[in-house]
Amino acid sequence: MDAVLVAIVLHGLLTGAGLVWGLSLLHQRMIESIDDLDGSIAQAIEAVIGGVQDMEPVNPIQQALAAYISQQFEQPVITAQVRDVGGKFSDEKNNNA
Repeated sequence: MDAVLVAIVLHGLLTGAGLVWGLSLLHQRMIESIDDLDGSIAQAIEAVIGGVQDMEPVNPIQQALAAYISQQFEQPVITAQVRDVGGKFSDEKNNNA
């Protein structure tokens, strides 16, 4: 019975050691992948910034048109529609009558 207990404990220790070793390898690979991703993102940002610097300046007419269009999308002022006693729409001044 002692041999079975020793075998179970030894198996548990080996399984735990294998698990720790596998997790350490996984951790190392994740750090390497994050470093590679960080480098790739940095290269992409540099490419985008370099591309923006090579662009021609904005045409003033296009800039004015873009400003006009953006003003059209601003929040409109909403006024409440009031109904009179007969159920018809009217302004608030005539509603008190």
